[in-house]
Amino acid sequence: MSNSKQQKHILIGGGSGFIGRALTEALRARGDRVTIVSRVEGIDRITWEQVQAQGIPECDVVINLAGKHILDMRRVWTRNYREEVIRSRVETTEALVRAINKQNNPPSTFISTAGKCFYGSQGFRRAEQYFDLDEYSNPVGLDFPSEVVRLWEAAAAGVDDQKVRHVKIRLGIVLGTKPSYARNTPEQKRMGAYGIFPMLHRFFKRGLTLSMGNGVQ
Repeated sequence: MSNSKQQKHILIGGGSGFIGRALTEALRARGDRVTIVSRVEGIDRITWEQVQAQGIPECDVVINLAGKHILDMRRVWTRNYREEVIRSRVETTEALVRAINKQNNPPSTFISTAGKCFYGSQGFRRAEQYFDLDEYSNPVGLDFPSEVVRLWEAAAAGVDDQKVRHVKIRLGIVLGTKPSYARNTPEQKRMGAYGIFPMLHRFFKRGLTLSMGNGVQ
């Protein structure tokens, strides 16, 4: 599958997003071949429709970062929007899992991502009530973000881990330091370049924020 002992072929679902762009650049810089799954066709790209219909090309690793941003400042968390967010993450994950499971020569590793929102916020009212949580803890969140993560990870769990090593990652908030790509609107360009920081800064400079925490969150 690899073209050489060093080079790997890596498929990234959602490779055109904020984290995906940075990861793609880093992998290509070290000599790996990267194929992106996105909504738009292009060089070294396949679409989600192609994954559904034809599966995925042979590769060494599949990484899934796909999904609509949960903090779109132009959208309210209506029922329709919540369902849209869930579908964007669950359906893309299920598509990759089906494609991996159907392959005669599957990738060696499937890396699925989700959010730290899995852990919710219960039990943190006072520092003395703090309890440790790790990857083996049961979900304690009862809110929408934790529901998204629960469904997202359940979709990824369908991969055949007898044939494929399944690595699960729960990401926190990610900030960028320099522009890596441009979108259409000024706001999208700022979000693309620096992650969530521009959105937070807009509220901070108007004094519309809470404290960052007491150290035990």
